[in-house]
Amino acid sequence: MSEEVWETHPVTPDRFEDFADVINRNRRPTHCWCLSHRLQAKEITELGGPGKDARERAMRNLCEREHPPGVVTYLDGEPVGWCNIGPRAEITRLARSKLIRPTDDLPVWSIVCVVVRSGFRRRGVTGRLIEGAVAYAASHGAPAVEAHPVDPGDPGGWT
Repeated sequence: MSEEVWETHPVTPDRFEDFADVINRNRRPTHCWCLSHRLQAKEITELGGPGKDARERAMRNLCEREHPPGVVTYLDGEPVGWCNIGPRAEITRLARSKLIRPTDDLPVWSIVCVVVRSGFRRRGVTGRLIEGAVAYAASHGAPAVEAHPVDPGDPGGWT
């Protein structure tokens, strides 16, 4: 029996399709592109422009930045998980939140979403994904990583 090979990489333009396979396999324009907890609606429009594919284009544009909007974890070369992570200051919705205030002045990185691809739950993806996300943040000088879990049953979220 061979050992599983795990890798985690930032979602750069060349890995965008892997990200989409995890979060929006059918590429539905109105389905989640993991922007709602990261950007305000105005910013999404500015990044993505008009049209039904605006959200996808906005996410593609984020992937071209110095700090891509997150990481994808692979199991034996197959994309199986996504973590939306970045410097708190670059996550506008979080940086401007009146409910989730910074604990101190430390320039932390924040995790605002974690997704495990259907069919891969209960296989250790979340642990590997978080480890990879934290390692990615540390490699870019993050002094700490924070997370803000949200109860999916709470329609109010944390805005």
